[in-house]
Amino acid sequence: MKKIIIVIAIVILALGTSVFVFSQKDDVPPAEKIGSPVQSQSSPKSLVNKSFPSLTDFTANTLDGETFTKDNFMGFDVTVVNIWGTYCGPCREEMPQIGAFSKTLPKNVQFITICVDAQQQRSDANSILSSAGFDGITLISGTDDLVDLVNKIRYVPTTLFFDSEGVCVGEEIIGSQSDVASVYTERINSILNEMGKESL
Repeated sequence: MKKIIIVIAIVILALGTSVFVFSQKDDVPPAEKIGSPVQSQSSPKSLVNKSFPSLTDFTANTLDGETFTKDNFMGFDVTVVNIWGTYCGPCREEMPQIGAFSKTLPKNVQFITICVDAQQQRSDANSILSSAGFDGITLISGTDDLVDLVNKIRYVPTTLFFDSEGVCVGEEIIGSQSDVASVYTERINSILNEMGKESL
């Protein structure tokens, strides 16, 4: 009797999982893409961050109603991506520093954010960013590699770095920083130097 119950439970669990995957199929990329960064021509192999997926195949919606894709990385040696949530106190506390720092960056470095709950808290996200003085791009939803990336995030804020081809590079920053400008400048310069580019 116990064997029959166990078999039935396994079948129900398998069916439930397949229904979930099917209902989310548009947002779930092929398994081989998960955690497999594409090697960029412009970034040395040692610079690639294999702990997080690259953003080489995705379409995202921004907080201001625009579309963002891997093409938006082109023209920038480094794109800084801060992943945060409106419910996260440390995220909100460091946002004014992020807003100020993003305005100091040269033309070859861009700073964007991903707000993980902005679809449900759009008004709060807008208010937090506006009060902080951050006027850059904020992604609020997306497909394929962006879904992989957000699912890989365990703590917010987490900040990642991407090259001009959307390859995740350098070492991530996990947690809020008391001195955003100093920590981020050091990390960006480390990436630029390894690329053979001029420091900030």
